Amino acid sequence: ILASDSLQKELSLKYPVIPENPPDIEKIIIDNIEFVGRSSSYRDTDIATIDKILNTADFINGFPYINLNLLKKFKLKMGREKDLKDIELIDNYLASQ
Repeated sequence: ILASDSLQKELSLKYPVIPENPPDIEKIIIDNIEFVGRSSSYRDTDIATIDKILNTADFINGFPYINLNLLKKFKLKMGREKDLKDIELIDNYLASQ
């Protein structure tokens, strides 16, 4: 779950913050639910601010999910093999809509 700065701060006061690799990424895990916040791969403001991500979310069965066009931009920047496969799936899905 992508956490806003205020939620990440609130959670960090109650739960341990787990450093990730790369070292500037951190997460908090509560009952097998992973919260990412400051410095996560999805917090690149050159692509979108947290407000834009939250305000453009697509709702599926009442739950918000990152907009596929934004997700594609983040995955393009990360450029890992799995991201490139995801981009292909996103492109195919969007082309069918």
